[in-house]
Amino acid sequence: MFVRLALAAVVALAAGAASAGEALPTTAVTLDKKGLNFATSDGAYTFHFGGRIHADGSWHVGDPGPGRGATDGTEIRRGRIDANGRVRDEWAWWAEVDFADNGTAIKDMWVAYDGLEGVRITAGHQKQPYSLAVEMSSNDIAFTERSIDNELVIPFVDRALGLRVDASGEHWFAAAGFFGESIGPNKSGRDEGYGGVGRLVFAPIHDDSHVVHLGFRGAWRAQPENDRMIQIRDETTHASNLYVLDTDDILGTRDVALYGPEFGVTLGPVTLLGEYNRAHVHRRGAPDLEFQSGHASASVVLTGETLAKSYRLTSGEYKRLVPDHPFSLRNGGCGAWEVAARYAYLDVTDADVRGGREQALTADVNWYLNENVRMLFGWTYVVDTDRARGLPASSATVAGVDAEHMSIFTVRSQIVF
Repeated sequence: MFVRLALAAVVALAAGAASAGEALPTTAVTLDKKGLNFATSDGAYTFHFGGRIHADGSWHVGDPGPGRGATDGTEIRRGRIDANGRVRDEWAWWAEVDFADNGTAIKDMWVAYDGLEGVRITAGHQKQPYSLAVEMSSNDIAFTERSIDNELVIPFVDRALGLRVDASGEHWFAAAGFFGESIGPNKSGRDEGYGGVGRLVFAPIHDDSHVVHLGFRGAWRAQPENDRMIQIRDETTHASNLYVLDTDDILGTRDVALYGPEFGVTLGPVTLLGEYNRAHVHRRGAPDLEFQSGHASASVVLTGETLAKSYRLTSGEYKRLVPDHPFSLRNGGCGAWEVAARYAYLDVTDADVRGGREQALTADVNWYLNENVRMLFGWTYVVDTDRARGLPASSATVAGVDAEHMSIFTVRSQIVF
């Protein structure tokens, strides 16, 4: 169905170009590393068809085992098909659907106007401009999954329907938007929440070898009157069903405010990244809450490539590393090899909410065979979990599971086109 709709869009775009007596320009069709592409000779109309497959495996060491521990195994973490293009040169659109978990979920579905230099206005279902970790694609990050600190913010700044404005200059990027909620069936009869998000990035240095990225962001989100409940929790992997931290239902929530800084530094093959998040949960009839989280990471490309070439100030993020010598047994290329390490923490304990505190270390070895294919091999070690739900810190038992000193091993094969 999605493919038929995409091909119908190609026909519609071509027909639009010939309306009002206009001569239909010639159309070039290419199939390359970026997928299937259609483009008119004047560039005013384009169409791209692509997708991604992330095939994952994970297993845990140090969890309680069958019946109480994590679910180990394999899954298609992401299986997406996307279509995007341009209409009359000044308009862009994107439609992306994920078929993972044997279901169908709309990811991005938006239309944008970018006829003004350095400015884009986007309406539809899209990412909210909160942080580097949120904005960077899962195709591009140096780890199998985003770090545990992301669990503090993603319940409030995940993809949602809304209006977003991006602007950029020689050394800066700014984005802001107003959003409702994510696309999904509303079976509970509840109203939607709403909120605003903003992000500002200053990059005094960004060339093919060096990047200095400094940013600050903030968000505010109101809960609907007939649903004052939120929950924050951390699952070890997407399919483990094991939650290290869990606040349970936080009732009476009026609104949530988020803010924090971010940084990125690239010097040749070395890249350092970091973020800090602070959340203020304002409640009715109960004390307000303050939670916090953060991470710092370092990566080194052993084969000498640099992420500086993949930095895009127009969106305030890094794209995927591109190997100088793609893997080939025939031509002798080895691809690009990267090692990365990360420390992260999450604190969701305050007042009467005993969600817990966690620290974790992650190490990844990544093999970029070419621009489209990469393999990721990861290890996460739960350094410490002080006890949630009122138990003493020495217990380190979260939701009945001893998570401290647990190891999580992951592997991913990824293809993007």
